[in-house]
Amino acid sequence: MPYDLESDYRWFKANRAELYQRYPERFLVIRDKVVLGDYADDWSALQNSPFPLGEYLLQECLGSPEAYVQRIYSPFLVATGAVAQK
Repeated sequence: MPYDLESDYRWFKANRAELYQRYPERFLVIRDKVVLGDYADDWSALQNSPFPLGEYLLQECLGSPEAYVQRIYSPFLVATGAVAQK
């Protein structure tokens, strides 16, 4: 069965406040809803993960839920007007 990244991310979001209490400002390696390690930086987490890249969630544990909102701007889409229509 392939690794389910989305399931681990949903688990992280649901447990973010509790995880932040235990691992504030740390980078977590998560697989199958288990924290396998916490590290000071993302590079250390990548180097020390027991699984190959793509087989675990590497997530920074921040205090605010707003920290997980990403806004992506594409100059290409704005410049060309190539916006997807539903």
